[in-house]
Amino acid sequence: MFRQEDYVTHDVGLLLKEIGFNENCKYSYLENGLRCCPSEYEQNFNLSEKRCSCPTLYEAQRWLRENYDIHLDIKIICSYAPTRKSDFICDIHSLNSKEYRETKVYQSYEKVLNEGIRESCELIKNRRIWNQHD
Repeated sequence: MFRQEDYVTHDVGLLLKEIGFNENCKYSYLENGLRCCPSEYEQNFNLSEKRCSCPTLYEAQRWLRENYDIHLDIKIICSYAPTRKSDFICDIHSLNSKEYRETKVYQSYEKVLNEGIRESCELIKNRRIWNQHD
């Protein structure tokens, strides 16, 4: 079952495509941002001009770690009892460039992780973080 909050957003999928994410995925986005039905088998949708891959948050996080040595650390900064709701930030650590930053506060673990991935992609795109294979 597809749960949107488990996958990167369309704009993050486009950023990942731009910085070289070429992994096989089950889902993709069309160029207008609509998510496609799952593929019968995983494939690299980033090879298409009119689509981009829609990886899970975990797949994108792992790819950033393995290819750019970027580590995303989600932290609870405030918890509200008895509602069990929390606020989160994401610390972004680049071990290659020694870059560090943190996101703004989000009320969802998945939203802050998506934002951490987005900000990491922006750093890579602006050449502030280098590929460990460069």
